[in-house]
Amino acid sequence: MTKCITILNVGAEGGSIKLIQKGSYFFYSTDETSMLDFLPDEFEVDDLFKISAKFNTFDDAMNSLLNKYPVFYLYPISVHPEFSQNVKKHILKFKSNNDENGCFEEWDSIFLSIENSDIKTELNNLNGKNFLSFDKLSDQLLTE
Repeated sequence: MTKCITILNVGAEGGSIKLIQKGSYFFYSTDETSMLDFLPDEFEVDDLFKISAKFNTFDDAMNSLLNKYPVFYLYPISVHPEFSQNVKKHILKFKSNNDENGCFEEWDSIFLSIENSDIKTELNNLNGKNFLSFDKLSDQLLTE
């Protein structure tokens, strides 16, 4: 069975939108099933959870998603680190084409946390391979 990767997860009042990769294709889903808690007799589950068509490329899926939903006006929950540069490319394009304000501070925060995580990983890799850690170095200095 092919594993699904959640590339992008955004939240809004009453639901979420996810961009997902499964194998070699991409799709997005909308989940507004929390509405069942508030109005249980008004909706069927099938009305509140939808899956898009399949797309062969990330860009095709992202463009379709952006044409259908105001993703960058919604609250970002997560961006998969391997796709962060691709998502960032789309948000920068969106920002340059729109005068309105989205949730750009929240998006910037998501990207910053991914970049910081990448930096920590790189430093840990360097620390383990090429450099003594501060603790090891201080232990060496104290015993000399």
